Amino acid sequence: MLVWRFGCGGGVEDLGKMGWRDEVENTMKYFSSAKLSIIMSDSLNLGGKNQRKKQAGEYLVAAELCLRGFFATTFTGNMPDFDILAIDDHNNLKIIQVKTKTTDNWNLNAKKFLEIQTTPIENGLKQEVIGINNDINQSIIYVFVDFVSVGKNNPLEKIEFYLISTNDLQQIVKNNYDNHLKKHQNIRPKNSKSFHTKITKEEIVEFKDNWKIIYSQNHL
Repeated sequence: MLVWRFGCGGGVEDLGKMGWRDEVENTMKYFSSAKLSIIMSDSLNLGGKNQRKKQAGEYLVAAELCLRGFFATTFTGNMPDFDILAIDDHNNLKIIQVKTKTTDNWNLNAKKFLEIQTTPIENGLKQEVIGINNDINQSIIYVFVDFVSVGKNNPLEKIEFYLISTNDLQQIVKNNYDNHLKKHQNIRPKNSKSFHTKITKEEIVEFKDNWKIIYSQNHL
C-alpha cells in the first residue's frame, strides 16, 4: 500500500474517509510559508537547516503531485536514485527525483549523468567527456525546487518548481561540464578529482512549472 509519509493522514484509508483533495489542502496549509519560515529559521545550524529545506522540498512536490491527480509517497532521502513515487488512477507510476536549492545554485555530480574518461596525472586526474551516461534511468523526472526569499523578516515569498526530463538534464550537464573542462585543458583547477557541477536557474528557466511532463512522459 502506498502511504503518504509527510504527515497528511495515516495512509490511503484516511484519504478515502476525508477526501484526498481536502487532505492535501490541509497538508499545503501545514507547509505554508509561515511554517517553513520556522523550520528554516536562522536559529538552526546550517546542516540542519539545509536538511530541513531538502525535506520540505520533497513534501511540497509530493503535495503538488497529489493535487494533480496522483497518490505520492516520499522516502526522505533513503533511496539513492529517487525521492518520490507517484501513481495515478490508471496505475501509471512516476519516479521523481527532487533537487532543492540550498545555495545559490543546484549542485550535481556530473559523473552520474555523463560518461567521463579519466587519465591519471601527477596529483590528480585529467577528465574528458565522452558522452552521456546511457545506463541512467530515463524515466526519472527531476524537479528542481527553489525557495524564493524576500528578506530576513519574511524569508519565503513563493516556491518555484522546475520539472525536467533526465535526457534534457543530461544535455545541460554535458554542455556545462564539457565547456568548463575545455577552458582548463581538461584538468579542473581546484580539485582535478572532483566531478561537481552546478545548475543555475537561467539554464532551466524554460522548464518552470512544467507539470505537463508528469502526464506526457512514458510511464513504467
